[in-house]
Parts: sequence; C-alpha cells; structure tokens
Amino acid sequence: MECKVCKKNKALRMEVCFDCADAESIIAEGLDMWDKGKNGKDEPAKTAMDKLQLLIEKGWHYGK
Repeated sequence: MECKVCKKNKALRMEVCFDCADAESIIAEGLDMWDKGKNGKDEPAKTAMDKLQLLIEKGWHYGK
C-alpha cells in the first residue's frame, strides 16, 4: 500500500510507513520510535537544529 506521507509503496501502520512515522516522532517529540535522541542518547533533541541533525543521523536527506 502507499504511505499517505511519502507516497512510496511500503508496509504501513495506520496509513503511514515506518520511516515517515519515525520522522514525525522526531519532529514532534525529539525522540525516534525507540525513544532515542541524538547520538543514541535517552534525552530528546530540543532545538530545531538538533532535530534536523537527528533526522540526518537516521538517514534523511534533501532530495529532489
């Protein structure tokens, strides 16, 4: 099925793929789906820059 966020055909839970759910968690809470922040620490990323760095750690990048 197609993810309602990225539109890729992936396994879904509640209409969203795991990668998009993980990114949403980082943006909202500063923690990934395993409740880990930057560098695998238990404390959440707090600033927008920290959250962006965590997303990049997880493999996200700007693409056209």
